[in-house]
Amino acid sequence: MNQKSMRVLLLGLSMTTLAACSAMLPKLEPPKVDLVGVAIEGGNFKSERLGFTLEVMNPNNRSLAVERIDYVLTLSGIEFGTGTSAEPFTLAALGQTQVQLEVTADLAKAVQAVLSHLGEPTLDYQVSGHVKLANSALPAFPFTAHGHIAIK
Repeated sequence: MNQKSMRVLLLGLSMTTLAACSAMLPKLEPPKVDLVGVAIEGGNFKSERLGFTLEVMNPNNRSLAVERIDYVLTLSGIEFGTGTSAEPFTLAALGQTQVQLEVTADLAKAVQAVLSHLGEPTLDYQVSGHVKLANSALPAFPFTAHGHIAIK
């Protein structure tokens, strides 16, 4: 067997092995994420520390070990905070849990969003990001949660 034939054979075997491995990966539905709470935790004239509570729901019939949640927060389309969850956690099969996130928000951007909507009763918000499973070859699951925050 010549060298070219050997390469083709090895390439074919490699592709077959990869296809078999991907077929063995578990078929998981992505966790569902909703924003259920916002609290102002303090700050200064440049930034504000906000606490966000996400409810993370597992639609799968097996538990999921979550390594982290990476997220971006926007207010009326203006990005004002990003971060990563502090602690790994486990989502029970078909269960849900609440995750506390702390964000240091750019106060100038938040004020800009509020001022651009003066007179309106609410501001649109969006929390988007990725849920990364621990010890998993699966890619991170994307999520987006959005709604309205009352302006008082």
